[in-house]
Amino acid sequence: VSYLKNKEFMKCQDQEKYVVEASTTLPENECHVIRRNMHGLTWNDWLANTTNMLNSNSNNIRSNSISGEEKEGGSRQQISLCDCARPKGNDADQFFENRYTKRNTRYGEINLIYLQNMNGVIKMSEDFPPYSPFFYNNDNTSSTTTTRCKPGKCARGEKGRGTNNAWAGNMNASLYEILPKLNATHLFVNCGWDMRSDPSCSLHEFAKEHPSVKVTYISHPPDLRKKNTVLHPMKTKLECDDVDVLDRTSMSTNVPQSWYWDDLHVLSILNEEFNHQLIKNICPMKVK
Repeated sequence: VSYLKNKEFMKCQDQEKYVVEASTTLPENECHVIRRNMHGLTWNDWLANTTNMLNSNSNNIRSNSISGEEKEGGSRQQISLCDCARPKGNDADQFFENRYTKRNTRYGEINLIYLQNMNGVIKMSEDFPPYSPFFYNNDNTSSTTTTRCKPGKCARGEKGRGTNNAWAGNMNASLYEILPKLNATHLFVNCGWDMRSDPSCSLHEFAKEHPSVKVTYISHPPDLRKKNTVLHPMKTKLECDDVDVLDRTSMSTNVPQSWYWDDLHVLSILNEEFNHQLIKNICPMKVK
């Protein structure tokens, strides 16, 4: 989120002793993107705030001009939707966070889609892609300004304010029933907080049947409480070890505890490296 907006990586409190410039103030205000409670935001305020960060100042995303990519101060021609809500309480079955970001660049249109796997289930709304078009109408405005629920207010079944499920299923079902509808070219899969799962053979079969999609498994950073560390599937431990892996487990093993903001979530140093590795996976560069 922050990199797409500012074209540079944020520096949070984990980098404080590595920052040379005395004028640099840490942590940056936008570190709340990865540390939600940093400014006391509720979950729903955070969902709305981060969605707003992903939106450019321009509604004319369908324009062929690439202002912001080539003109200083111009719009980046980006818009984002969020089918998301976290109702009060701890019922994770009622938590939703599916994001759809459309970005115009000089190289063409890029679509970034995040589907949250909560308790082993992914749930798709009837009001969002692929069951509704990104744009509801023929002008250049997103339906977020007309009939769609607002970010943080997409709780299911709330008549007039929420939305309804068009589809719900597990990770494996989503590969075959949802991904083809989204025309994905690259797929990055994580099993949510089901630490015991090894999805490698399911991903292997999917990749074999869909050679046009590059499939990568993303492992978890280790749990500092040590309860689940041994359960993280590593590339050397995967049942089907020919699956590409973005191995966050190894990258995060034995790092300073200050690089985490709680037992499970890392701050800016590791997030920056995760992003570098993800980009290398999408667009590998060969150096002579």
